[in-house]
Amino acid sequence: MKRFAVLVIVAICGLAPAFGQGLDDEYVQIFRTIQEADSLSSSAPSQALAKYLDAQAALDRLHKGSPEWNTRIVTYRLSYLADRIAALSPTTAPAAATQTNETKSAQPTTAVAPTDWQAQAANFQQRIAQLQADNDLLQAKLKEALAVRPAAVDPVELARAQDRIKSLEKENELLKVNREKQNQSPTDTKSLEDA
Repeated sequence: MKRFAVLVIVAICGLAPAFGQGLDDEYVQIFRTIQEADSLSSSAPSQALAKYLDAQAALDRLHKGSPEWNTRIVTYRLSYLADRIAALSPTTAPAAATQTNETKSAQPTTAVAPTDWQAQAANFQQRIAQLQADNDLLQAKLKEALAVRPAAVDPVELARAQDRIKSLEKENELLKVNREKQNQSPTDTKSLEDA
């Protein structure tokens, strides 16, 4: 994991434009703080927690200052820091343990109200139904518009028709020339007969 992170940092530093060098340097410093916290997490959890919190605050400032800068990396690191802080936080683990003991004895066996994700799922289903209705309406409008519009001409048929037109024009020209020759021929033949 550390190798991947180092490779990502090297790639960012190597490919980033010159104006982003300050942000890259700031991220490298934050990453070093995270690495220090990782090395302290097993031996000194309280110091590691403090470094994780510092890194999280610095990364938040970086992200708020430049939200478009390497969003995937920043999002990943923020998630990683949140996980590490939650794991090392002294108030989270004991409170959760006492809460589970208390809730086991005090929980009634009544139905549970819909959770947040269930409400979101219902909202998404309503949104999908609305989008499908909009899609059907737009398809009906498209069919109506296409019915009014003349049929599209096949390019191959158009080329054939243009070739046929050219051949008919040539034939017409040839017929005109032949007719003119025939009109001139009788006068020439009369002059030959007179002679």
